[in-house]
Amino acid sequence: MDEILDRRARKTRRAIQNALVELLKNNDLNKLKIKDVTDAADVNRTTFYLHYCDLYDVLNDLEDRLSEEVLTTEVPFDLQTLTMDIYPLLKALCEIIESEEVYKKYLTGKSAHFLNKIKNAFKLKIIYRLKDETGEEDITFLSYAITYASSGAIDAFEDWFNSERPVPLEVLSKGISALISKGLSALL
Repeated sequence: MDEILDRRARKTRRAIQNALVELLKNNDLNKLKIKDVTDAADVNRTTFYLHYCDLYDVLNDLEDRLSEEVLTTEVPFDLQTLTMDIYPLLKALCEIIESEEVYKKYLTGKSAHFLNKIKNAFKLKIIYRLKDETGEEDITFLSYAITYASSGAIDAFEDWFNSERPVPLEVLSKGISALISKGLSALL
């Protein structure tokens, strides 16, 4: 019985989240009303309040779910290879993003907060992995380098998602990979 309720609750939450994503494509969050979301999700207000306090709670839950899905997807790479060529990692992340419609819809909207969550969580994942693989405790400078690279990559992807997408995602990923691993000279 609990499993059925959990499945039903997850389905309801997903419907509310998807409705919010759809509405955010054309509206600012602060202009939306809970009624807009409940109508779009085909749930009543009571059901909404069983799951969420307000629209910001929905947005936060959505961001947490999406970033968790992206970050828990196992992307096979070792850090030695990654320092030479980051393209396989970027390609895997792009495939994850392209595989689910909600990512694409959300990333084409106002997504800076979400992208920052992904960037920070991803940065921590790489730092912990570096600590495990190298045995080094003090990787302060490397942490700054990872911040630099991940911020640039995330910003480039955000620009791409919010543009007319004049280049294919694979071309963008390869360019970012070359830029990160070889510097500006790789693109000139």
